[in-house]
Amino acid sequence: VAEQQVLDWSDAILDSAAELRTAPQDLADAMFFITSAGLRGETAMEALRVSARASAAGLGDLTSVADAVTSAMNAYGWETLGAEAATDVLVATVREGKLEASALAGVIGRLAPLGSEMGVEFSELGGILAALTRVGFTAANASTALSAIMSELLKPSAEAAQVLASVGMSAAG
Repeated sequence: VAEQQVLDWSDAILDSAAELRTAPQDLADAMFFITSAGLRGETAMEALRVSARASAAGLGDLTSVADAVTSAMNAYGWETLGAEAATDVLVATVREGKLEASALAGVIGRLAPLGSEMGVEFSELGGILAALTRVGFTAANASTALSAIMSELLKPSAEAAQVLASVGMSAAG
């Protein structure tokens, strides 16, 4: 990152700290995750602001929220999934499911790339996680089960392909 960009972020973080009611060091720590994910300029600042607000609302510690938001944005593409939309889905997943935000932040980075590759909308991914946790799965177990299902559909075994074919379906379909 260019020195001038770092200085701009530093000024923006200091200016935003009071508004976001977050310590500048916490904002700087979260910005590390955001910039490590490849976000730059106003996109990075928007991800920081949205993550800070979600953290303040109880979604989890700021760095975990920023990590989850940027993982989703990277998996689905920044042009397709912005920080605000990603955060809205994370909040809804926690609200509608039976899982803690910290647990969600820990699993979303594993699921989002698979979901994106399969054409599963990020909101649908959140809905599936919420539904699985409501019926007793932990976030980790729901993530493992969903990951296994999606992986099997992406690259089905010969037996799975045969079973799907026997009922007129295919993994691609």
